Amino acid sequence: MKHLACIAILGLAATPAFAQDVSIGGGLTILGPTIEGTYDLSGQVDLRGQLVGGVSLSDTDTVDIDGRDYTIDGTISFGGLALVGDYYPTASGWRLSGGLFVSNTSLSANFDGPEKFDADIAFKNEVAAMLTTGYRHGFGENWYVAGDIGAIFSELEASTDNTDPAVLDEVDQLNEDLSDLPVVPYLSITLGYRW
Repeated sequence: MKHLACIAILGLAATPAFAQDVSIGGGLTILGPTIEGTYDLSGQVDLRGQLVGGVSLSDTDTVDIDGRDYTIDGTISFGGLALVGDYYPTASGWRLSGGLFVSNTSLSANFDGPEKFDADIAFKNEVAAMLTTGYRHGFGENWYVAGDIGAIFSELEASTDNTDPAVLDEVDQLNEDLSDLPVVPYLSITLGYRW
């Protein structure tokens, strides 16, 4: 996926500078830091690629599960690749955006105790539709700041390699709870330069 992201960003940046239709920016999203490249297809339509995340956090803890001690090694990883089209319906910087999000976000854990097993929570759909609305404001000669809010249309889903019926019941119950939120919220802010 990293190779696909690099190709997308470099492809957007490869347009000659004199065309005045390429932007490169960086910022933060709800899923971590982002780098984006934008190509202006027309006065009202842009094509944008975002490489999101690349951040992982790990921790180890000991917990009591039904009177049994387990050491849990957990890692949460944020990341993904977004490919969207931006439509500016008015002369202002307001935009509507839609496209696809390829997820690399997950929470994984290794349980070590009376028995050993793995479990994780990740996007149910690795490739999911994404819809946002936002605003892009230019300032200075070629600088801009942009913000977007919206959703990625995928539930989160838990899974495990444990075959214990009690554990599988817990995973099923967790998935029922996770299904109450059929989308993952998306929020971003970006500072960029256009040339």
